[in-house]
Amino acid sequence: PPAVAPWYHGKMNRKEAEKLLKVNGDFLVRESTTTPGQYVLTGLPWGLQELPGHWASPPVPWGTPLG
Repeated sequence: PPAVAPWYHGKMNRKEAEKLLKVNGDFLVRESTTTPGQYVLTGLPWGLQELPGHWASPPVPWGTPLG
C-alpha cells in the first residue's frame, strides 16, 4: 500500500472515512475493515457534497502490484 501518500489512510471503516471529507472533490483511499485485501476509494463527487461515495476494488492478495 502507498503508506506515504497523503490520500492513503490504511484500515478505516466508511463512517470514519466520511468524517474526513469536507468539500466537493475530497477523496481518500482506505483498506476495507470488512473485506481483507480490498481497497476503497471514498470521496465527495462534485455537486454531491452531502452524498459521499464508496467504490471498492476486488480483493487484492498482499504483494500484488497495483499498476
